[in-house]
Amino acid sequence: VLVVNPDSLRVNYASGYGFKLPIRINHKVSASSGSVISGDITASVDSVTVYTISGKQPDVEFIETESVECVNLTDTVRRRVDLKAMPGMRMIPDKIDVTIPVEHLVSGKKKISVGTENVPVGMALKMYPAIIEVSYLSPMRLSNVDVPIKAVVDYLSLSPDSRNAKVNVKSLTKEFKVVSV
Repeated sequence: VLVVNPDSLRVNYASGYGFKLPIRINHKVSASSGSVISGDITASVDSVTVYTISGKQPDVEFIETESVECVNLTDTVRRRVDLKAMPGMRMIPDKIDVTIPVEHLVSGKKKISVGTENVPVGMALKMYPAIIEVSYLSPMRLSNVDVPIKAVVDYLSLSPDSRNAKVNVKSLTKEFKVVSV
């Protein structure tokens, strides 16, 4: 074929203004047993400009990324991800960089006093020992931070047949993991 002479050429274009839409990251991520996802999963930009053939506002509230799947992460990951294509729309940019922050966990110990919950008025709950040692794992950046741990015994969970009570550890953020009490 030496020459092609098309009799028509169809080109879609947008003549109107673009519309800013936020990005939603579609992800399934998990860290390895010695690590933790240490913050929000972020995108290089928070919104994209969408142009439509009709020039009208798109009937979607956000633009979603293609699925980002990472398991057993041990270090921070950055991936270039496509945005899901929508018919009749053009997005600028059409790819974004997604960052998944991961940190290694370090062990720590802390002695804390044991509190009580749901004790009826006029009654007291005495415990021995009143101070316990909690072992935990925390991200490296929080290794020198005072850990927000609270230990309590719930009066409603006590059994008259037993002299032992279960100690519940509370007030930990998702970044900390209790190993033992």
